[in-house]
Amino acid sequence: MRHRLLAAVTALLLSAPLAAQTPAADSAGIDALRRELLQMGRLDQEVREGFSAERVQDTAYVGRMMRVDSAHTTRMREILRTHGWPGISLVGEDAAAAAFLLVQHTADNDLQRTALSLMEAAPRGEVSLPDLAMLSDRVRVRQGLPQRYGSQFSLVDGRWIADPIDDLARLDERRASMGLPPMADYVRMMQEAYGAPVEVPGWTPPQP
Repeated sequence: MRHRLLAAVTALLLSAPLAAQTPAADSAGIDALRRELLQMGRLDQEVREGFSAERVQDTAYVGRMMRVDSAHTTRMREILRTHGWPGISLVGEDAAAAAFLLVQHTADNDLQRTALSLMEAAPRGEVSLPDLAMLSDRVRVRQGLPQRYGSQFSLVDGRWIADPIDDLARLDERRASMGLPPMADYVRMMQEAYGAPVEVPGWTPPQP
């Protein structure tokens, strides 16, 4: 049974224009949206506390996570329809990061593709580049395509195995362009966070 790597590690990592066209009269509604995103983001992380290879065998733990993710998916569909992507100038950096976590963790492939399109279309500076890279990888993996930035792993027999990655020779170059740490650092962070072996097939860590 394969489980997609949750984006918590990286936290250590077609719509109208966003804030520029938000009327001043709507400021109370935007403040409420910001608070709601932050609250949903906190709950997203709370239900994932203690995530490990062993915990994903706990049906109660996984079931609660799925119920929370399902509720967040429903609400994020509504938010994207109403506001487009909730970018940094609209809701602030922390709430925009929470919005990313919510779509990164949804099981709804259509919602992820919609969110990715909105993030890609957002003006420069509205979207975190690492967030954009990770969601792009997640969407590609779910489409059966090789990822570009090496952010997605699957849990197989107690080991984290990287999903197929395009052009491994230039992986760190692409990661750097999106503000992600070198792959060797990312692998080390995962090993420390999850206490399990981490493998990247076909990839050779750079020599010191």
